[in-house]
Amino acid sequence: MSQIGPDRTDLARLRALTDEEIERAVKADPDAAPILDAAWFAAARAAAPPEKEMISIRIDKAVLDFFRSLGPGYQTRINATLRTFVEHAPKTKKIRSNALHRGRRVSQHRRPSSSNRRAAAE
Repeated sequence: MSQIGPDRTDLARLRALTDEEIERAVKADPDAAPILDAAWFAAARAAAPPEKEMISIRIDKAVLDFFRSLGPGYQTRINATLRTFVEHAPKTKKIRSNALHRGRRVSQHRRPSSSNRRAAAE
């Protein structure tokens, strides 16, 4: 009789599978990730995460409460939401999503200093 694991998996049947049977099953399953072979690892390149900049920003309390209510990692989720907005912004804007992927500072839209605003108003 086959041993059944706690999640009802037939462990004896799994142990009896050959590598070829496993590969065929993976190729036949549209939801399975591809099997990583030597060629994949040879072509793989390490990518550094984009540089982050610490800022101070004012966000509506309800918005912050919502993200915090989702648990740890709320700042990462806020960043992901903002990144999605930037990536889907019209291409006519000066903000380009390719700058995001290179880890460069994206926004070139800076508010002019008060002395520059006064000079422009005169």
